[in-house]
Amino acid sequence: MAEKAKKQVVKLQKAFLEEVDGCDAIERQGLQALSSLANIAGRLPLVGDASTYGVLAAMHNVETLLTQRHYEGLEKARLAIAQTVEYFFDHVENMQRHMSTCADVFDGLTLTPSTLFLAENMEWMENVLGMYEREAARKKELCRALGYADVALLHAKHAQYLSSSRYGAVNRDYVTLVTDAAKAKLAQAAKYKELPEDDDDA
Repeated sequence: MAEKAKKQVVKLQKAFLEEVDGCDAIERQGLQALSSLANIAGRLPLVGDASTYGVLAAMHNVETLLTQRHYEGLEKARLAIAQTVEYFFDHVENMQRHMSTCADVFDGLTLTPSTLFLAENMEWMENVLGMYEREAARKKELCRALGYADVALLHAKHAQYLSSSRYGAVNRDYVTLVTDAAKAKLAQAAKYKELPEDDDDA
């Protein structure tokens, strides 16, 4: 029973690490979408200036077509940003579930030299989860009701977007340090058979 519980804790901690990676990946997508929104919004005023059309000036209804194309791009970028914020929350909620289940299972384990690092992992998991919970709330507020008119504001939001920025809630150095160490410890423990190997019936 103890070995089964230990194995479950390991799987939950690995799953937690995957969600951290998921948050970071979706954050990069959100940053790209916010950059697109700011850039397209910055070009929109130029659509009314025929001197910028070049060879396109010969096209029929070129201003109407370009305006439509720009607004479509703005809506696409804004939707992408909203989706990335939603997906970020999804990853954080998964982290919360893994943390809660892991804590419940770990309560049934006896602390031994072979399970000590699992207890240490629990401590940093709690710290990292708190950071990403605060970051999710910050991103939701930052990206709420995004408009097109204030291009300078969009660029400011882009500068503030990353969780590792001076506005962010995530201590990137700490997260990198503890997650890299956790991955190494989990891999080392499996290598030296300190933990049961994965199988399909667990």
